[in-house]
Amino acid sequence: MTRQEAEALVARERPGWQVVEVVEVNDESGPSSEITIRKDGRHLTLLVAEDGTLAGERG
Repeated sequence: MTRQEAEALVARERPGWQVVEVVEVNDESGPSSEITIRKDGRHLTLLVAEDGTLAGERG
C-alpha cells in the first residue's frame, strides 16, 4: 500500500486523523499493511488486509 492509498483510506475511515507511518507486512495470513495514525496526541495502528479493507486496529 502506498502512502497516498493509506492517506485516502484514513481520510475515508478515520476523518481528522493523520498518517504517521505505513509499513508493509507479509505474515502467515499473507501480505497486508499497518498504518500508524494520530490525532490529538493519541496513536492507533490500523491493520489493512491485502484487498485494502480494514482488518482491525490496535491502540
